[in-house]
Amino acid sequence: MPGSPLSRAPAQPSAALMNRALPFQKERIYRLLPALYRARDQQQGEVLRALLLLLEEQLNVVEADIARLYENWFIETCDEWVIPYLGDLLGTVPLNWSVSGTAGERAYTAHTLSYRRQKGTLPVLRSLSRHVTQWPTAAVESSRHLARTVHLAAANSKIPKRPHLRRSHSLMDLGGALLRAAHSLDLSGRHSPKDVTLFMWRLRADRLDKLPATPVANQPSAFRFHPLGIDQVLWRPPLQTTWGAEQSLDAAANLPWPIDSARLAAELEALRRAIAAKQAGPSGPRDAPQLRIYVDGTEVPPEQIVISDLSTFTAPTSQRSYSVPGSANAVMLPIRAAVDPQRGRMVFAADPRGVVTVTCAHAMVADMGGGGYSRSLRPADDASVHQAQGGQLIWPTLSESKRSIVEFSDSQVYQPADLVVPAGTDLELRAESGCRPLLRCSRLRITMGEGATLRLNGLLIEGALQLVAPQQPPGTQRGAMLNVDRFNQPWGQRAPAVQLHIEHCTLVPGLQLDEQGTPRSPQSESLSVDGLFRQIQVHVSHCISGPIVLPAEDTLLSVQDSVIDALSATQKALQANQATLLRSTVRGAISLQILQQARDAILCGTLQVALQHQGMVSHCYIEDSGALLSENCQPQQALAAASEEGEPLAILRARVQPTFTSTRYGQPGYFQLARCCAPEIARGGSDESEMGAFHHLYQPQRHTNLLYAAMEHAPLSSRVLLRYRT
Repeated sequence: MPGSPLSRAPAQPSAALMNRALPFQKERIYRLLPALYRARDQQQGEVLRALLLLLEEQLNVVEADIARLYENWFIETCDEWVIPYLGDLLGTVPLNWSVSGTAGERAYTAHTLSYRRQKGTLPVLRSLSRHVTQWPTAAVESSRHLARTVHLAAANSKIPKRPHLRRSHSLMDLGGALLRAAHSLDLSGRHSPKDVTLFMWRLRADRLDKLPATPVANQPSAFRFHPLGIDQVLWRPPLQTTWGAEQSLDAAANLPWPIDSARLAAELEALRRAIAAKQAGPSGPRDAPQLRIYVDGTEVPPEQIVISDLSTFTAPTSQRSYSVPGSANAVMLPIRAAVDPQRGRMVFAADPRGVVTVTCAHAMVADMGGGGYSRSLRPADDASVHQAQGGQLIWPTLSESKRSIVEFSDSQVYQPADLVVPAGTDLELRAESGCRPLLRCSRLRITMGEGATLRLNGLLIEGALQLVAPQQPPGTQRGAMLNVDRFNQPWGQRAPAVQLHIEHCTLVPGLQLDEQGTPRSPQSESLSVDGLFRQIQVHVSHCISGPIVLPAEDTLLSVQDSVIDALSATQKALQANQATLLRSTVRGAISLQILQQARDAILCGTLQVALQHQGMVSHCYIEDSGALLSENCQPQQALAAASEEGEPLAILRARVQPTFTSTRYGQPGYFQLARCCAPEIARGGSDESEMGAFHHLYQPQRHTNLLYAAMEHAPLSSRVLLRYRT
């Protein structure tokens, strides 16, 4: 927990605050003097004017300080250093507010009195959890879900009953927050009468609009939602509601959860029955659609969609009949498509005869690998911007030593040709926020000249990238040995030095996936080099990628907040001359000449470093560090302390190793640390956060903050339990 707020020093008044506090004109003291004195001062060189200007500067400082002190009376306008003091006056629990992505200490202090007015209620615990952790949360009071004998006078009360095995909706989320069936009493476990359980969702649903659906081979009118053509569970996208998180849970309407097929089918069926009876139908599917289907840009109405099991891609009937009360004739309603949310499949009743696009959501752990989340983009003031949309991509004519941007404004599929980046050119291929275009290519060859820079941002790449060195011009003379460099080339014709920046991109591990999600090329590199370069700098940030293999000389590799997956611990994942690994997860073997730094990383594979006397490895999981200088690494640190604790070494090695929710690309929780992971890894980072690619989420700190905050606002003599659903 953080230290006392009294240890913080007050900040100096900002220039903006001083300007707000000084609405007066300049030289206001000098203007107060009589005109006779000002005229006499001008005759004598304006010495008095210079003196009064100095006094006026100090007056401005004093007035700005007074104005700042007045604004520091209020939590909305006070300086950052004042917030702990105001919180101390209210008696707030000191939390670790260094966690990024949460609401912050200012908002928590401002809502303290509101939270205390609702102390002991479930709504305040839900609001508090979302405020402190930014995780979707459901609060459940165990006493209201315990099975007990019901008095005859209260037979119609809302006391939960035993689950009905023939009703699937009553068995939804067994043991979780969404189960509405009764539990038996368990004083020592999870269902004590005085327990309050907070169920939290670490995964979130990332929504993408107008994704191209992938046709299924040998299946007419059948499609898959994922652009890579794999089966993937569809999740509920974020709902744009006007009510807050403290509202009641209606089948987890505000929680990131896979789409409930039974519930969605019932809603659509009720909508069709209401349309047949010419009545106002339920507003759920229309006001908050969980998925949308478009044919040539025209949306398929929700009442023309049915939910069914499409394990065999069975086409639905083109019509359904509905009886109308008071009428002998049935009403026939058209059906255009059947959807299977559990597999991400779709079959039309007839050939759609057009381009099929979908709007849906998939689960993701963090803002990594591209998606519908917001990304920071470099300003384009001094660059020539070229738009790419509609699946049409033609590389623009690039000029040397110029900055150019190719911006994708949708999530369509593009098939790029080989790219040539002239010398000195800064080229950026980026997607707008909310878009994730797919670049489909078997091998994209990128020829880069001297001093060229290529930046990739927000792209999904199905295939491999290959950096190609330009060919030497014909007739080039090697020259004498005294006039050549170590590449045996004349100084005028040296190999080029290039840079490659990859941010928020996905280079599909295994290059391509089959229909079951199995990689087609498990031993292929996602990034390789062809030709001779003088120097290559590759920077990878917030990415998911397959193996990156660079030459063993004059290559600098930087990987941070990323996942490098070679699909096996024995396959080569990284190769370079010098490398820096920060807050990343690497599965596969690593071969380097120099490891400059590795911190807060998980290295699942062998690590070979030629020059082991250089560099530093700290707070990492590494199976064998060899002679590298290491600090607080696992399992070495746990093995060193095993003699004191008395734990057998074999059991310790089996326990202290990373365990993940999933290691298969395309599944929810890809390389997310499992809840059963050893605390030496889950809290083994340099700042007590987790090791690996999701270190920047600071999930252990969020858990601790919520635990302290919930204890203060829990019901009297109740115990608050924190449990994770994803």
